[in-house]
Amino acid sequence: MLEENVAKSSFIYIRYKVGLIFKLLPGTDIWVTPKDMIFWAQNLLHLNTMEALIDRFGYDFITSFHVDLNPFFMHNAFPKNTLAFNALKKAVLATDSRYAHYFMDSLSAYARQLTPYHQTVQEPVEDGISPHFALRVPHVVVSYMSFLGCTQEDGIVCRQDVKAFDCCRFYTIRVKIKADGFVLFHPVQGDPDETSLVGTVVHYGETPLQVEPFSIHVRATSVTDQVIHLHFTKPPFRVIQHHLSVNTLSICLEQDHLASTGDKLCSFHGQKGVLRLIKSLPLLDENIQPDLLVNPYSLFRMTPGQILEGLARGQGKDAQTVRNTEGQVVPHAKAFYAKTFYFPIAYWSSEHFYAPRECTMDKILHQAVKGRSRGGGMRLGNMELFNGLRGNGLAACFEEKFFEHGDRIPNETNATISLPKSVQLVQEDARFFKCQLKYETNPSVTIRKKN
Repeated sequence: MLEENVAKSSFIYIRYKVGLIFKLLPGTDIWVTPKDMIFWAQNLLHLNTMEALIDRFGYDFITSFHVDLNPFFMHNAFPKNTLAFNALKKAVLATDSRYAHYFMDSLSAYARQLTPYHQTVQEPVEDGISPHFALRVPHVVVSYMSFLGCTQEDGIVCRQDVKAFDCCRFYTIRVKIKADGFVLFHPVQGDPDETSLVGTVVHYGETPLQVEPFSIHVRATSVTDQVIHLHFTKPPFRVIQHHLSVNTLSICLEQDHLASTGDKLCSFHGQKGVLRLIKSLPLLDENIQPDLLVNPYSLFRMTPGQILEGLARGQGKDAQTVRNTEGQVVPHAKAFYAKTFYFPIAYWSSEHFYAPRECTMDKILHQAVKGRSRGGGMRLGNMELFNGLRGNGLAACFEEKFFEHGDRIPNETNATISLPKSVQLVQEDARFFKCQLKYETNPSVTIRKKN
């Protein structure tokens, strides 16, 4: 169960939130979460402090909300367990779309369709409510092996026909409205032509209608002084609902998101990585084609519990034969594969890796400002940089950006040859470690003197 109860005066507000789990409060019929546990203990059991709750039910009661999902947590390093709990708060979990629309204010994405991969992590209580909110996570075949250099660092290779990580996400766009009369909004229901039009704002007043979008993905186009079209720059989408107040228009959009290279996956053990889609993967034991490929060296130091999960609950075993994508047997190849729970995280590569053609330029430096919300320039996050680019064999991008397109500095020994700025930065880093680096340059043209 994934809810959060908030007490205000004499009312209880139920708010859907990913990452919080119900647990039955002993001696009552109330299922509580870590957020409202003290509230119900005070009102029903007269336990006013956390210490009193621990004395009554033990320390394991307050710490077992999340670790019940991972019975092998004690075999992992503490930072990895913490990372898994934090990732679960941003997880894209499977639920009925009818329920998701009720909680769209706090739910950023959900899995639209249940696939054969989605399995219930813990069987819910048959109370008529819990089965509708059972925690379902993709249970996929994971092979721990190297593959074309794509599984180094935190790279995760996924077979392209695995649709377990596709989801549907919500966008809430807000527009500031300035008008002296009556304002109406006419949304566009459905988007068969994949147009960017969201709807039309109509003003029944004397002064011209003025709108100011709060998002850079919303564009306003004036038809007349009293009619303005609103466009969303990420079609296709569906308008779910809208709310018009005195000065603000809020519109909730729904959009299908197919898993793509650059998205993030995570297990209950905190093994988070960047996704890479490939059409076909190696064949194990003649008829087993894994769904995911993970770096074999990423588990043994921090998260051996994931290996134990594969052995205990995922029918894990060593592959006797390994065939490449062309069907040829790879001699002396080794691979361990097992079914493991992996869930997608609400982190979309399309929103963190971008290179706009028109940017807001700094007036002094004459370069793009930092930050996408301000219309800034190209941005690469750490995981996209190290796992997406380096892991997928795009090292030439670094050479081009740091050497060919970098600022130039004069060479001390040969004034006719300039060096990239990155050379000086490497020298400064080397001095920190008490190392002296010297570079020798050769002239690009050799002039031979005639005797």
